[in-house]
Amino acid sequence: MSLSTQSLTDDLFDEADRIMMAAFRSSSRRAELAFYRSLQRNGWLVASLEGAPVGVGGVTCYGPFAWLGLMAVDPPLQRRGIGQALVEALVVRAHELGCEAVLLDASNAGAPVYARVGFVEDDRVRVYTRESPENFMDGNPMATQRVTPLAQGDLSALVSFDAYHFGARREALLAASLHRYGDHVFATRDETAAITGYLVAQEQRIGPWVAATPEAGEALLTHALTLQYATAPNVLVPVLNRDATDLLERSGFRSSRELRHMRHGGEPGLQRRERLYGQASFAIG
Repeated sequence: MSLSTQSLTDDLFDEADRIMMAAFRSSSRRAELAFYRSLQRNGWLVASLEGAPVGVGGVTCYGPFAWLGLMAVDPPLQRRGIGQALVEALVVRAHELGCEAVLLDASNAGAPVYARVGFVEDDRVRVYTRESPENFMDGNPMATQRVTPLAQGDLSALVSFDAYHFGARREALLAASLHRYGDHVFATRDETAAITGYLVAQEQRIGPWVAATPEAGEALLTHALTLQYATAPNVLVPVLNRDATDLLERSGFRSSRELRHMRHGGEPGLQRRERLYGQASFAIG
């Protein structure tokens, strides 16, 4: 078996999209993949078997660690070692980019592949979807903290606040979020006007969402659920954040899936996961 990996280039996008649609049984992921590659152009790889593309995945480097995601192998060629070889190549690429550790969220089916490469489980990530809008905050006190929109001028303060909890600076992602989602990016602040929490309301997902206190987290969600979404919004929540899971469960959200949060290299505690209320996606954290 002649297996090789190469950087994802423009001419390979159609094949990469075909692989992802087949592996994830979804519609086109091309726009999503293009956005992720814009954040880390040299972090995405295509695996080829006898010269034909058969797998795709990427790493987004945040400095202390990289996030590995959107791993896909052509279904007829799964269980032939392609996924493991691609993961190994992506870990090497993360190291080349200067990231000592690599984080990811794995399904139960995919976790053994990552474990063979040396990943260990640190946490779980739960998918919550809002099923009962009419029950939002039923019987709960109204949020008392003021929520205000964020603008490009707030980027420096936003990046610093986020980095303290996320564990790394993700300026490119947050700048892109402010540009793409406009007044659907908002924050809570303390009496000195310092940010105490923020939330990005995407078309179908709430996140990234970070809050220093449960009160800030609740105020942000209260505001987020006054907005319109393409479908019932979902949230990807670290299980270590009990404040977030409790808030969502009393706010009309129900858990539908749980993945394993895994780490390769580095030490436990790279993130303050008890303050991370929602991820941007499984692919980039």
